[in-house]
This record gives sequence, C-alpha cells and structure tokens, in this order.
Amino acid sequence: MTLRRLKEEIAELEEMNTQLNDEIKELTAMSKQAQTIEGCKFLPIVTEVCILLARNVGIRHVSPIIKVVVEELAGMKIVRLPSFETLANLTTVPPTNKLGRNYKVKKM
Repeated sequence: MTLRRLKEEIAELEEMNTQLNDEIKELTAMSKQAQTIEGCKFLPIVTEVCILLARNVGIRHVSPIIKVVVEELAGMKIVRLPSFETLANLTTVPPTNKLGRNYKVKKM
C-alpha cells in the first residue's frame, strides 16, 4: 500500500467516524424522550395516569404535572401529552385500567 492510499483510507475512516458519532448523538437524544403516543392515540398508560390524576387534581394541571415529574425525575423529555379538551373527554368516560377493567373507587 502506498502512502497516498493510506492517507485516503484514513480520510474515509475519519468521515465514517464522524457519521457514526452523529448517529450516536441522535440515538442518545431519542432515548431521552418518553414515548406517549402510538400512531394517533395516546398509550393506555398515559390515559390511565391522566385519569387517576384528574380524580385528585384540577384537570388543567394534569399534563403539566406529568411533564414536570417525568422531565425532572426521569430526566426524559415529554414530546406530547393530552390537551385540556382531550382530558375532559377522557374523564367523562368511566375509567378503566390497562386490562380494560373499571376502576373501583374506595369510599373513605
């Protein structure tokens, strides 16, 4: 191998290294985002948490509370949560857990 060819190979490897480092940065950023939606629907766990919070917290505060908790405690970025209108619709339907069973509210 000639010196010229070795220099070309080094340049190619450096370019590949730069591309791989960029991909690593993108993947790292993506892994720090909490998944809340699948397709065009909120994940069942997001709906469940919203309904549970809405029982004891004003409905306008549900999404901001979830956002703060996830971002501050888990260090993850929340991309999207239900709007006030969506939460209002969710809380007018009898809540069910992820197994599809109705919640039983314990009387105190």
